[in-house]
This record gives sequence, structure tokens and C-alpha cells, in this order.
Amino acid sequence: MQLYIIKSCKPVSFLLVFTLIFLSWKTDDNSIISVGKQPEVSVDSKGVVRVVFGRNDSIFYSFSADKGNKFSKPSLAAYVPGMHLGATRGPQLASSATYSLVTAIDTSGAIHCFLLNHTNGKWIDKGVVNDKKRLGAGGTDGPRSR
Repeated sequence: MQLYIIKSCKPVSFLLVFTLIFLSWKTDDNSIISVGKQPEVSVDSKGVVRVVFGRNDSIFYSFSADKGNKFSKPSLAAYVPGMHLGATRGPQLASSATYSLVTAIDTSGAIHCFLLNHTNGKWIDKGVVNDKKRLGAGGTDGPRSR
């Protein structure tokens, strides 16, 4: 199943749309940001809405500086061979005023990390950030505490 990532939504409904990741959404072409899976949304401290999503082994990125009314054309942020995508697994996103951090897990259990510098718009591959080669059946890579 594919998700059509929608633009021109109010802030509350905007977040709701992105939580409905398994729905097939039909709309006019002018409302579609892109086709992908497992979208992750973050709003930085400056109010910029940032979105990452997966398609095959690629992570794409789009942003909106006007509260979600208009989004940039999606650009390729990173490539993760064998990226887990689907079943609630996909790229994870966190943003601050100056950087966005994306992590994604591959089928071997390696967690890949990428950093976006908001000033110059360049992505930095930070490499694999864990030493576990196998994760549990959930295959999650989000932050947690013990």
C-alpha cells in the first residue's frame, strides 16, 4: 500500500494525516508532495515543518516554512541499502533550530545516522551509530531509556 503525502492541511489535521500511514489516499495531483512510506514529521523551534519518508532504500526530505501550506519538492536525503520500511519501521526524524537528525535501520540491524545542516542545506552521513548487528523482532531504532 502506498501513502500519498498531502500538503495544504491545517496543523492539527496535517499531523493526523501523517499518522494514517497505511491508508491509500486519493486526491488531486496539486495536493501531493510525493509517494512514499513511513513519513515522519518534525517541527523545529523556528516553526519549519520537516518531513522525511522512505521509498525502497532511499530517504527523501521535504520542508514547509509556512506551517504546511506549501512544501519544497522532495529531495534525496540518504540511501540505506536494505532499509527496513513498513510495519511501523522507517526513517526517524528530530529537528532543532539548526540541524535535523535522521536515523534508519537496515536489515542487518545497523542504525544509520544522517545530519542536515539547516544553514547550508547539506546532508552529512554520520555512519552507523550502534554496535548491535541484530535487533529484536520490532526492529525499532527510536530513542528509549532504560
